[in-house]
Amino acid sequence: DGDGDQLLIAVAVAAVLPVLQQGTARSADPLLQAQAQSVAAAYLEEILQRAYDDPDGDDGVETRAGFDDVDDYHALVGNGCTATSPACPLIGSCACDQFGNPVAGLAGYEVAVNVAGTTLHGAPARRVDVTVGNARFPALSVSLSGYRVER
Repeated sequence: DGDGDQLLIAVAVAAVLPVLQQGTARSADPLLQAQAQSVAAAYLEEILQRAYDDPDGDDGVETRAGFDDVDDYHALVGNGCTATSPACPLIGSCACDQFGNPVAGLAGYEVAVNVAGTTLHGAPARRVDVTVGNARFPALSVSLSGYRVER
């Protein structure tokens, strides 16, 4: 019977459609995860290359391009961005390069930095935690940590 076949196909499609939709919605997850990890690694590398202590004694630096020690990055505001672009119309709506310029292909990423004093094998150190998420995918979160030791 043709009507029975159509009903069977409709039921099968209705059962499979949510599975396909969920698979499609998650298909970008590996790419987003890899991008978030790259963003976190770039920020962490930049921070760990800075001095342990402020070399010029000026803790009032306000822009990321002027950050000269690890502590300057604590509680980074607006992803450290100082400019906007058509693809990133709001400060901090994209991950930014070390000069505060938004990277258009990294829209939606949010970067949080925490710097805390600690010791590492008895030496004074600063632990740097960088967490990157994406506003469009709240479940996505990548955290990387590193240490800057006093020399």
